[in-house]
Amino acid sequence: MQDKNWATIAVLAFVAIATVAMAPIVAADGVAAQANETETCEAGIDNFDVHTADNTIEGADDPGLVGVSASTSITNECDIVLQVTFDIPNNMHYQGTSASASGQGLQTEVFEVQPGDVSSFTTELYANQEGEHTVVADVEYFPEGQPEDARTLDNFMLSFNAVDTGLPSDVEPDEPGPDQPGPILVFLENNLGVVALFALALVLAVGLIKREPILNVFTGGE
Repeated sequence: MQDKNWATIAVLAFVAIATVAMAPIVAADGVAAQANETETCEAGIDNFDVHTADNTIEGADDPGLVGVSASTSITNECDIVLQVTFDIPNNMHYQGTSASASGQGLQTEVFEVQPGDVSSFTTELYANQEGEHTVVADVEYFPEGQPEDARTLDNFMLSFNAVDTGLPSDVEPDEPGPDQPGPILVFLENNLGVVALFALALVLAVGLIKREPILNVFTGGE
């Protein structure tokens, strides 16, 4: 009977210890869940537009213009973050809203729109080659702090006609690089040892041919 009492006491003690140990974990899970519910918000955009405000490029003093605008609903629970990425060809130069979003290749503009607000900006495009040029823009947007909920708007095609060339005053044109060596010179540079051995063998062969009569005397040849 006494053994059963001790067994009961041991079981109750174990349950009590486990309850005390698990309480902080359960409380932490509850706080984390509450924090997640607090951080998550519903938000979207009502309208988005990217267009060529001026599609004719007439030199450094008259670049092409790109207009970007976005509006959101007043019912949004938080700000919307928009990332507009332009794919700039090598024969053009993009002058963005900051130095980090200027140049060629992929250039990204990032801006936020508050609930019920409209945000817009205009950027410039230059060309160092006359003719028709195309810029592609892709858009990604999401509620602030929730990039995992991002949505995309892809393949906005922007066409420009450059009738004159020129770059901004703070941008230096690319200087032509040195002339590229031809394939024969490249082979010689990459296989200098083999070429040297071949040349040495050729010299020895010519020398042997010219000295053939003397060799014949020593070897008994005619």
